[in-house]
Parts: sequence; C-alpha cells; structure tokens
Amino acid sequence: MWISSRPAVSGIVLAAGESQRMGSPKALCNWGGSTFLQAVVAYLRDGGVREIGIVLGAAEKEIREHGLPEGVEAWTNPEYKYGQLSSLQVGLRNQKMDVIGAVVALVDHPAVKPDTVRTLIRAIWDFPDRIVKPTYEGRGGHPILIGRKWWGEILSISFYDLDTTHSMIPTLRDILTRYPERILSMETHDPGILLDIDTPEILSRHSS
Repeated sequence: MWISSRPAVSGIVLAAGESQRMGSPKALCNWGGSTFLQAVVAYLRDGGVREIGIVLGAAEKEIREHGLPEGVEAWTNPEYKYGQLSSLQVGLRNQKMDVIGAVVALVDHPAVKPDTVRTLIRAIWDFPDRIVKPTYEGRGGHPILIGRKWWGEILSISFYDLDTTHSMIPTLRDILTRYPERILSMETHDPGILLDIDTPEILSRHSS
C-alpha cells in the first residue's frame, strides 16, 4: 500500500498492443485465476503505487467490456500502432502533478513480485532524477520507474527519433538505451521481471 508520508509514485500499465503473437488480447489471458491485467494491477497496488492507469488501444472495446480493475483509470492511445513509446506518452500526459515518478509496467509481465515495485519506489525516493530498472542475476527487466524529471523529454520524442536496429517502432528498451547515464539498476530476487508471456506456448509453460 502507498505510504502517505513519502512522495507519491503512480503506475502506468501499457496494454494497447495488438497481441498478434498471442492471438487474443494479452490483458485478458488467464493468470492464476485472474487476468494478466488484474495481476499487473495487483502487484503495482500491493507494491505501493498510489494510483494506476491503463493505456488501451487495439483491444480497448473487448477489455472495457470485460471490466476494468476497480479504482483504475483507462486512457486511449489512438496511435497504438506506433508501439510502446506512443502508449507511454499517453500515460505520462495523464499523470497528476504531485507524483515524483511513474512505474511503467507491461501487461504481458504478470509474474512480478510486489516487493520489486517497493524496491523501485525506495530507489526513486533517494534518486528522484533517475530511471530505475530492476535486474535479476544481472539481466534487466520490467517494470521500470521513470522519475518525473525525464517525462518532458520523453514526451518530446517523435516516433521515428530513436536509433533502432530491429524496427522503426521504438520500445521501452530503446528509451533506456537512449539514456544510459540516467539508469539506476536495482538487483532483485524476482525472476518474474524477465518473464515476457507473449505466445500461447510460453503461457502454457508458466500457467499456475
């Protein structure tokens, strides 16, 4: 739960993608009796974020009809085809003025532990001018926590401004690559930060 005596941190869930490899909206896939979206919202909330918003796009109608988690706001990204950066920008534009940073979570990473979120939040309290990234056995994963200082610069990035080798569509990884001097890596005991469930085969192997 959020601790009111410390600066507030918000949560942004990116759930606007087309889920082409999964074949159905990843936000609605089953994870331990709940959906991916419910699982992500739960670990963010239990980890201490104050408020949570979800960025929707390709499957917005279906996700809304299924029902959003209680107390969670939803924002539409009409340009979701431009990828994660466009959704992140939508999320950042909708943040409240008093938060010092935003935990940015991917809807296809439902296995993250709440304590990982707490680790990121404690780090941003001490280093508010950083982008905090969790690691597990030295490998970086998600979610990340972006300090408010960098939001304006991220919002100013055009969709084709990043130097990518794999695609013209930028991802959160490209954003981290763009700002290596701003990254604060925090080692965790959470293999869930590396678990990207984007195909039925991966989901079948890890279903609980």
